Amino acid sequence: MPTFHRLRLTSTAVLATSAVVLGALAPVATASEPPVLSKPYEWTEDFDSADALDGWLIFNQPDYLNKNVTVTPDAVEVRDGMLVITTARHCIEKDGDPLTDANIVETPCPENMITRYTTGRLHSDWVASGFFTVNVRAKFHTGGVKGVRSAIWMQNDQPACHAGATDSSYGELDIIEHYSWPWRSKHSPATVHFGCNESGTIRDGRVFSEGKDIAENWHTWTLQTTTDDLRFSIDGKPILHESGPPFDEKEHITPADLDISDEKYREILSRPYRLILNQYVEVKDWAHPASDSDPFPVRQMFVDSITLKGQPFTAEELNPPTTPTDEPTTPATPTDEPTTPATPTDEPPVPGSSTPTGQNSWTLLGGAFTAIIGALSVFTLVALPIIGWLHSTVQLNALLRSISFRM
Repeated sequence: MPTFHRLRLTSTAVLATSAVVLGALAPVATASEPPVLSKPYEWTEDFDSADALDGWLIFNQPDYLNKNVTVTPDAVEVRDGMLVITTARHCIEKDGDPLTDANIVETPCPENMITRYTTGRLHSDWVASGFFTVNVRAKFHTGGVKGVRSAIWMQNDQPACHAGATDSSYGELDIIEHYSWPWRSKHSPATVHFGCNESGTIRDGRVFSEGKDIAENWHTWTLQTTTDDLRFSIDGKPILHESGPPFDEKEHITPADLDISDEKYREILSRPYRLILNQYVEVKDWAHPASDSDPFPVRQMFVDSITLKGQPFTAEELNPPTTPTDEPTTPATPTDEPTTPATPTDEPPVPGSSTPTGQNSWTLLGGAFTAIIGALSVFTLVALPIIGWLHSTVQLNALLRSISFRM
């Protein structure tokens, strides 16, 4: 079983207005607590005090892939306002000898000595969920020599994928994995692992190429999760290139890129996430590990600050209606009649429909008025011809009398 150093959290989660969360107030959290992820939240870590590592999980165990590597709290420290992770080679006389600063060497160990390595890894508490933006200012001192990977990444609380597992909502957000071998060290790869398939995790990646070694200089890496995509950047420059040749520019990573549904995407993001900082001594051939016979200078990873703001999903955002509508799906009072007739009718409204009862008298009065107008119309149609005929008859009689008088 791995051993962890479980300490009190000193990262600050303060009452603040998040610039990305609708102006809502973040919950109050004391210096010994992680942010409350049920409301808009904010979390920062500046590594500006000796107890800044309180609350982080610091690994103390053999590496799970390389039996010659020990992940130890001795490789993690706060110095000059920064987190420092150190990776080094040790020469010891026999297994079980302590791995200390005194037996760190850069050159290959003599034939009568045993070669071992130490490095560091630490996890934050659960500090993010839903939509969030995280910024990490860091620098890698890797000496331009192959064999070490420096990583800043996030992981949710779901089981990791393995071959044959397809039902996990595992989420992993690799903000930066910096490889120290010369050709790769100028790249800043960002990778997403969301969900599982028969081969393991479902992944998609982007790579930013600086054109020169990214190590030895301070950079700020940013990850932003949104309703539509996952956005990575370095020093404000979006990471939009494929992870392999021909390095075509692409958009930010979307659910479609990961071949998952929007619902699965939201489900994976809705889980709590922790931040992981570590260096790793490479062992796989594709990652260009250093041989025990190669020089191995001390490598270090420096982290100056971490800022994080976000808000969790609401129930509606996590499970939106499949067919949005402004009308209620069920009438307030069950009825077999439609609440609004499809065609005009003189029938009174169905009881329990949406028509207010105070409108019934107006409906009756309107009907009576309509009937009167109709009767007048009928009268006009019948009476006008009769009146015209009478008028014509009177004029004719008058004309005949006039003729008779003149004769």
